[in-house]
Amino acid sequence: VKNGRDILHRAELPKEYVLQEAYLLAPTQTYSDVFRDTQPSPHFRGYHNYYEPHLRSIVEKYASFKALSAAQKEFVKERRKIVCQIWPGLEALENWFRQAYRSKAKGRLDAILSRQISIFDKLKELGYMDEDFSKKLDEKGWRWNDLVRQPRPLTDRIWNNIRPHLEDTIRLRREKKARIAKGIRIQERREKLIRLAGTFLESEERQICCIGVFEFLELPLSQEVIHNDESWTVNLRKHWDCLKQNILDFSESRRQKFAEQAASMLISARHESGLHDVFASVSSQDEVNHGPIDILQHPTAFFKRSPDNGNFTVATFSSSWCNLSRRCLKEYQAGQMPGVRMRLDMGVYQTDRSVLSVANALYASVGVATALDELKALDIAFVCMRCAPSERYHHSWHELVHHFYKKIEDFPIEKQSVQPFPLSFERTARILTSLDVQLEEN
Repeated sequence: VKNGRDILHRAELPKEYVLQEAYLLAPTQTYSDVFRDTQPSPHFRGYHNYYEPHLRSIVEKYASFKALSAAQKEFVKERRKIVCQIWPGLEALENWFRQAYRSKAKGRLDAILSRQISIFDKLKELGYMDEDFSKKLDEKGWRWNDLVRQPRPLTDRIWNNIRPHLEDTIRLRREKKARIAKGIRIQERREKLIRLAGTFLESEERQICCIGVFEFLELPLSQEVIHNDESWTVNLRKHWDCLKQNILDFSESRRQKFAEQAASMLISARHESGLHDVFASVSSQDEVNHGPIDILQHPTAFFKRSPDNGNFTVATFSSSWCNLSRRCLKEYQAGQMPGVRMRLDMGVYQTDRSVLSVANALYASVGVATALDELKALDIAFVCMRCAPSERYHHSWHELVHHFYKKIEDFPIEKQSVQPFPLSFERTARILTSLDVQLEEN
């Protein structure tokens, strides 16, 4: 059976023969309104399917007559009459086949449903429930439909053969549901724990806390709380104080590690710049071994930091640690697992010798405190007397160092009366002293 246009082409008939007429001389597989009329239709193009041998034999006989002869016209008339007479019987036969197919399909479906109901009834007698029969979570290879949805009647022999396979499938379904349910519970506990930790980080301890969400959830105690199927309230009450201490301990360990790295960089940079050890004289007198945090609390402990926007900024270890803590807190505020692990470091730091020289000379000029926190407590008590009176603003110690460093860095080299940075400590001190940096009490 082929499409008429694939069977018969214009080239196969002499040009004086009408191709459309040839298509109408044999019945098609599907009904068409053109067969209601015994007269040829000029619009019929042979798109219907034909039985190829039959169509070819009819067309060969059609072509054997002389074109437009009386014999050919009579042949066409008889063929059209036969084709039109065939269709009523074919329609009835087609309807019968259609009804028979539907009846057979309904009988098959009824048999399948009867078998399925019988199987479910037997499984319920064994203690299984309707929810065990859902195949929504089934995986490839679980032969549930192959065993249940068949038209064959359920005999005792068939039941004994398929029962172990059905029970295995139900067991696999229950295990999978349990895994999914546990995963949901774990996710809920994880998000609750993230929100609780975020609330804790927003408390007074936030300045010293620095632990990412992934790091917090990877703590052994966090894992125990998340995966324990005890009551959430009971479980949390038992472990929350320890978890908070874990956060503090982890943060302190990280702070100490970063402080050691920063202090080492600072000491090396001061040594390379020819600046004296800020704790050398003190240590020799009080015999105290100053740690990294003490070194980084010195008023001259400034770094040059390059943020993502490419503009430099002058920073202290304390201010950088606070920024890092705020970044951590922001990660918790979403209340759920972040998409990627946040990179937690102190950023891109340089122990710029010119920054150290500026801070060292300024500190020598003001001489009012011995630690960064003490200078910070003075708030905006510093004024740059080098600026024009209309442009003199009150600065904090941090802002003052940044102000002088920025002014000196931006000053055109050709207008400087001295060589550009870096300079020796003595020369730098004299330059900054000549700028008349004075402390102005608020």
